[in-house]
Amino acid sequence: MRKEIIMTNFQKRGGHYPGHVRDLFNDAIEAYRDWKNGDPEPTVTAEIHYKPHEIPISQVCGLLWHCTDQLPGDAVSSLKGSRH
Repeated sequence: MRKEIIMTNFQKRGGHYPGHVRDLFNDAIEAYRDWKNGDPEPTVTAEIHYKPHEIPISQVCGLLWHCTDQLPGDAVSSLKGSRH
């Protein structure tokens, strides 16, 4: 079964978010780490209405703004190691 992201479904206040949204956030972290100074903001691919769309990483972060899950240790380490 295909997972899709519909932006209005994730405008809730806290709680646990679906794995495919958290996976998208991990993709955003990876894109952030690879971002070179002076380049445009990176994007990641998300399925919206069963079609791939490029989403800026800032928008992905906004999707999880109210997520109360802890950031996994590997994601923290990855961000600590970034040059931004």
